[in-house]
Amino acid sequence: MHLISGQNIALSATSLSISLLNKNKTPQLTIDPSLFLLQSNDKIKHDADFVFFNNQNRADVGITLNNNDFFVNLTKIPADIVKLVFALTLTDGVSRRQNFELVNEVSLLIRDNQTGQTIATFPLATAGMTETALIMGELYLRNGQWKARALGKGFVGGLQPLAQLYGVTIGEGESNLSVQDIITPPPEPAIETSPPKLSLSKINLAKKGDGISLEKKDKLHGEIVINLNWTQGKKSLFGFKKAIDLDLGCLYELKDGTKLCVQALGNAFGSLNSPPFIALDGDDRTGQSVQGENLRINGANWDLIQRVLVYAFIYEGSPNWAEANAKISIKTPNQPEITVDLDSHDNSKTMCGIALFENQNGAIKITKLVDYTNGHQELDLAYKWGMRWQAGRK
Repeated sequence: MHLISGQNIALSATSLSISLLNKNKTPQLTIDPSLFLLQSNDKIKHDADFVFFNNQNRADVGITLNNNDFFVNLTKIPADIVKLVFALTLTDGVSRRQNFELVNEVSLLIRDNQTGQTIATFPLATAGMTETALIMGELYLRNGQWKARALGKGFVGGLQPLAQLYGVTIGEGESNLSVQDIITPPPEPAIETSPPKLSLSKINLAKKGDGISLEKKDKLHGEIVINLNWTQGKKSLFGFKKAIDLDLGCLYELKDGTKLCVQALGNAFGSLNSPPFIALDGDDRTGQSVQGENLRINGANWDLIQRVLVYAFIYEGSPNWAEANAKISIKTPNQPEITVDLDSHDNSKTMCGIALFENQNGAIKITKLVDYTNGHQELDLAYKWGMRWQAGRK
């Protein structure tokens, strides 16, 4: 069913995926999904009921966020939560003087998570919209029945004022944290007098050589999710160019000296719960997947890993990194999201070493590389991995 603004439908499925999609082709524009779990007063009960890029896992109440997809189990929603509000915001849209008119179109897609069947879609043209936040839709409880309503309401201001509208206590605002803020955090108070406030900040490793260090939380690192997303490229005068197949992978070295790679080429997808404790989710052949490609590192076993070099390479299509508009995001529990753009393009080369993860006394040091090479062997030699390579295919 195609919904229009204000229209609602009853929901029979209880396990849902709610996707907030967009047709953004502007490299400098970043769009973030968010979800607010509201009580009858249209306020959150506590800050954890705000699900966004720095707070993605609320499995205890049946909700998780993966890139642009919310997975919702309505049977786990607490009785005092009567409304789930879904929104899209532009990262630092106000300070960058950006708005949703630059996006052209956004949409909300509701699917039955058990069958994969599409229940409803809500496409929204954003031409003329000067706002930097959009309240796309809501799930709400009425007389014991969950329903979905399409909204498409523009909101003046970005993520911070929107979150405050629903009662979220904000710590760090929307502006990106600097690298130095993360390397040398302010000293913690001796006595915690109140719950920590949420940070709406992201960290962007802007220049080659920029690095940050992630310390353990509660003596452990959580799962590290490295996401690669890109676009196919622009339409030429003679039709669409051949889709770029951009692959995510990594070289790794374990503490016991084992050195290998994880990548789709050669079906070397790795393993999350056994060595190398690194796994690739799948292979996006076109760049059209909303989720892109995800490389996961089991942070609980980080002490067994020495270093990981994350790379991307063009398996098919012309090597045009600028049109691919590729970027990676790095997400770990209770840490700000980290982003790395694949900039300083070199279209004569088919491979890019993106970031180096190093084990430094248990901490995770992440350094931006964006180093373009002609294939695996050249990258291997540049970073002294010392492996033997031969041609392969999917």
